[in-house]
Amino acid sequence: MQRKAILSLTLAALLLTPLIASVGAQEVKRFRNIDPIPKPPSHFNVFVTDHVMPGPCMNGFVIEPLAFLNRDNGTWFPWIATDWELSEDKLTLTVNLREDVTWTDGATLTSKDVLTTWYCLNIMKNWQWDYLESVEAPDDYTVIFHLKEPWIYTEYYLMQSDVSAPYSVYGNFSDAAQEAIEDGDTDRLSELLAGLTAYRPQELVTTGPFRFERLTTSDLLYVKRDEYWHGIDNIKFDEYLQIHLGTGPSEFAGILSRGGDLCSPDLTREIYEELQATDEIYVPVESWHHGQSLIFNTQKYPLSLVEVRRAIAYALDREEMSIAVSPHPDMALWPDYPTGMLVGDEYIWIDSDYLEEYFDKYEYNLDKAIEIFESLNFVKGADGIWVTPNGTRLEFDIISAPWTDWALSCENTKLQLAKAGIAINVYATEPITCVQVPAGDFDLAYFCILRRWLPLPTETFQYGFVISWAEGIGTYNKIYEVPEIGMVNATEWARKLPTVFDEEEQKRIITALAYIANHYLPYYAMREKPCTYTYNVYDIVYPPEGDPWYKWAAYSLYDALGYYVLNGWIYPTPPEVVPPEEVTVEVVPAWVYAVAGVAVIAVVAAAIVVMTKRT
Repeated sequence: MQRKAILSLTLAALLLTPLIASVGAQEVKRFRNIDPIPKPPSHFNVFVTDHVMPGPCMNGFVIEPLAFLNRDNGTWFPWIATDWELSEDKLTLTVNLREDVTWTDGATLTSKDVLTTWYCLNIMKNWQWDYLESVEAPDDYTVIFHLKEPWIYTEYYLMQSDVSAPYSVYGNFSDAAQEAIEDGDTDRLSELLAGLTAYRPQELVTTGPFRFERLTTSDLLYVKRDEYWHGIDNIKFDEYLQIHLGTGPSEFAGILSRGGDLCSPDLTREIYEELQATDEIYVPVESWHHGQSLIFNTQKYPLSLVEVRRAIAYALDREEMSIAVSPHPDMALWPDYPTGMLVGDEYIWIDSDYLEEYFDKYEYNLDKAIEIFESLNFVKGADGIWVTPNGTRLEFDIISAPWTDWALSCENTKLQLAKAGIAINVYATEPITCVQVPAGDFDLAYFCILRRWLPLPTETFQYGFVISWAEGIGTYNKIYEVPEIGMVNATEWARKLPTVFDEEEQKRIITALAYIANHYLPYYAMREKPCTYTYNVYDIVYPPEGDPWYKWAAYSLYDALGYYVLNGWIYPTPPEVVPPEEVTVEVVPAWVYAVAGVAVIAVVAAAIVVMTKRT
């Protein structure tokens, strides 16, 4: 059956391939990225969600950073900034700007644009202002960031930040915000928040080499500018096209048929094996530096009982789920001690004796889960589902983004917990997790609280204990008892961690927060995800297989892509390399892939029927 499923997808790809434009042979050289797009009509306010610049566009193509950072090896590449210096006391970051950067409206970028960007972020209550005191511009090409206290990530975050708000478009908001802050006028700041959120500029003014052209229900198009400060001739693409195919079969059909040059899918095992069999699509496998955690609403009975959360943890076989939803068993990764940190991080930051004595691996133990329920005087109903003493059934909704392995994880969780007498209703449709969890409107959810893209494991604790997610989960400002450490306000400690430079104190804080995550289980780290980006190496010249560039891409795909495209190091395959029989036509509309996806499903279903009849 698996073989027939693969063959059916191959057939769909072969049917579509003649319709696909060969980038190298096109008169218009187009980079095609298969990725979600905003829903039309969208808008041009860069500070409000659903604007016309999804993530890929904001990493050099359209909006540009002060500097690029190769997050894999720590190498900096100055960009809008020429250089910068962090003061000895780590309270001042002075940045010098290039003097030849121009906006698409013809204006020259100056320090006022950087101030405008940051004071609009202040209006929008951007979390980085927790660490910033003020931003000033002593002259047209110097910006000084003043910090409230030393911050480990000063350069990491501030220098990678985009200059996205020209003074000509947002200056009135920025000027008013600076005055309100100086006067301590919080009411005025609230008015500015409402005004900036409602503001809709008439055009998109940016500094990158591509300008906005159109947005439809199926694609987003940017075209190359006539002039660009870094050299427009360095960029070998005339257009950047982002194609919306959804997830699953339609996306897979687009990848297999070379309907896109880049995609960041969650591959099924069948599709991964099919891609491994072709030399036209390269799939390097790296850690994605994040993974899935099962989040509990600790404010909602009976999930408010830590014993119930522990019973669920024992009832879930993390190894089984990791293998079931990964493209290959060798890519199945799960931490020994679930804390929200990446695999193996617990051994780096936590003393081994303390780890063994106080932390739980939650190894699969269905009997232990049942024992916990019985100790709470739960009884099984006639349908086999546990019922609490007050009559509440252990039936929960689980929400998740619809990405392939996430949806599979929800279904696997449902099957596993059914064995433990827990009913699960799966809602893996739209990416609603990011809205409902912070609002506390959920029972269970899958999200990547298991994460670390930074040198320290601060991000997992930010999501678990500090930002709006913590309020929805029920951990915000909550006090926990930690062995040998004492009473800990997890929110305060997690907020403090990025300001601590002493390694021993860092380990103490990380140990305490990891213990809270492990022992009190506001979230349960299930699996670390492999990064399986797909690169169309037939139509596009990428770095060679195994090149260190792919490790940078695994950390930050669009930073790496942007830097290489802007320098001309990723480019269309030269025409002479493309076989002469290659047919050149317009790019297939997204609906074609959707139809192909339906066809694939139909073929697979038919194959199942045939196999069933034969057996």
